[in-house]
Amino acid sequence: NLNPGAYEITEVTAPEGYVKYPKPITLNVPATVNGQADVNVTFTFPNMPKPKLQVIKFDEKTGKPLKDAQFRIMNNENMATPIAEGKTDEEGTFTSDLVDFGTYTIEEINPPPGYTYSDKTPRKRTIVLNQEKYAGKTVQVKFDNIKLPTLVIEKTDASTGKGVPGTRYTVEHRRNGAWYMLGNGFTTDKDGRIVLPNVEPGDYRITETEPAQGMTIGTVNSWIIHLAP
Repeated sequence: NLNPGAYEITEVTAPEGYVKYPKPITLNVPATVNGQADVNVTFTFPNMPKPKLQVIKFDEKTGKPLKDAQFRIMNNENMATPIAEGKTDEEGTFTSDLVDFGTYTIEEINPPPGYTYSDKTPRKRTIVLNQEKYAGKTVQVKFDNIKLPTLVIEKTDASTGKGVPGTRYTVEHRRNGAWYMLGNGFTTDKDGRIVLPNVEPGDYRITETEPAQGMTIGTVNSWIIHLAP
C-alpha cells in the first residue's frame, strides 16, 4: 500500500554467500498501470556470489602435490590479521572460506618437511578478486617447492674399497660468506657412510678430523662441495 512516487530501496543484508548490492535502487511507483490502481511493482537486487581462494602446492620438478605446506591469507585492507591460515592437504591444496571481493596476499609461511622455497615463485603472491571475473569461483594460486638434497659421505679403504666405520668428520655450511658447523661432528656407520638428509642447497666443507682405528688421515683431509637443489 505505497503511495505513488519515487522510493529508494537499500539492501541491508545479503543472503549467505553473496555480496550485498553496493548502492540503493530507485523505484518509481505509478498511480496506475494500464488504467488499474493497486498493482504490484517488482524490482530486483542483483547479488554476486562470493569467491574462494585455493592454494595449490607442488614439487617443482615432479609436479607431485605436497602436503603440510603452511600458508596464510590476508586481506590487504587489514594485513595484521589473516583471514585464513592452515596447511595443505593430501592433494596439496588449502582452501579459504568464502571471501569478499578485494585484494589479497597469500604467503607461504613454512614449506613441507624435506622441501625449501622455490626461486621460481615468490613466497608471497597478491591477487585482486573483482566481481566481474571471479564471482562465485574458486580462484587457484599455485606455489612450488624444491626438494632438499641429501649429503652422503662415504669413507672407504684405499686398498680394499670396503667402507670404513668409525671415521669422524665435521660438516660446515657456507652462508653469507661465513662457515657454520652442522651439529658436533659425525661418525661413519658400519658401512662407512654418513647420511645427512634434507640439508639446504649450497656450499659445504667436509673435514676428516679423526681417522678410524688403525687408519691414518690422508694428505688431503678437507673438501668443499656444492649441493644443488
